[in-house]
Amino acid sequence: MISKGFIRVSNNHQIYYERFGDLTKPTIIFLHGGPGIGFNEKDKQLFDFKTCNVLFYDQRGCKRSKSNNLLEQNTSYDLIDDIHTIINRFNIQHPILVGGSWGSSLALLYAIAYPDQVKGIVLRGLFLADKRSRFFFEKGGIKNLYPHVWKRFRSKFLAISDQDIMCHYHNEILKGSSRSDELSLELNLYGLIINSPKTELHQAIKNINTTNHLIKSKILSHYSINDFFIPDGYITNNFNTINKVPISIIHGKQDHITLIRFSQEVAKQHQNVTLIETNEGHSAYTPENKKEIIYAIQKMI
Repeated sequence: MISKGFIRVSNNHQIYYERFGDLTKPTIIFLHGGPGIGFNEKDKQLFDFKTCNVLFYDQRGCKRSKSNNLLEQNTSYDLIDDIHTIINRFNIQHPILVGGSWGSSLALLYAIAYPDQVKGIVLRGLFLADKRSRFFFEKGGIKNLYPHVWKRFRSKFLAISDQDIMCHYHNEILKGSSRSDELSLELNLYGLIINSPKTELHQAIKNINTTNHLIKSKILSHYSINDFFIPDGYITNNFNTINKVPISIIHGKQDHITLIRFSQEVAKQHQNVTLIETNEGHSAYTPENKKEIIYAIQKMI
């Protein structure tokens, strides 16, 4: 490890970071998913620290980062500013951005804001954070693929239509109702099982109970209910801004959290985008996804 600690990014937030690798080699900034999850030890398996140095950090309010008020000063634009603060703080020259799911959105948002700052981008499970790409996961599109999962998820609001279920989860969690803890557990469980369909229900519940699911759900709900704090279609509409930045996308054909067709559209429309399709789902750590992510990172370096 090169260094670790906290960076104060506002009067309300300090973000936790760790940096590994060789400072004489290219710098990578790793952007975790969620929003709300934080980075973990598995994420470090994607990198060869002999060929690069990698800065991992927990976004505002996530995991080890410190907040006086979890959701105050916590928007996509604040997170973009944090990346810029990190780059300036450590005098990083033209980093490679690596991110999956929400981390892919954040990587693209930063690159759109600062296209000349970024050397390249490696993404897994592209998430455009618009209404089209959110529909399948949030509005019941998965109910025919995972009927038992959807039945459990919507059972908490039997009188509500399929398309409004997710919004009710978010509202109840954010207002701190008596059901907040129960609903945050179910929200995390829903995502975890779709992310790893082979996981048994009892094991998934056990895994969730070892994490702070309420904080994770509050941050996710805060972003989702506010449409990720960006205009609908913002990333797609501004993609030409980064047409000189090489971008690799690894996307599983069985990904039912972020659908591969949106990655296919982006790759078809932009010559600087290379799409690697796998036979996996959303997780970065299934064998084929992991292999292709590692290869794409090394190629970008």
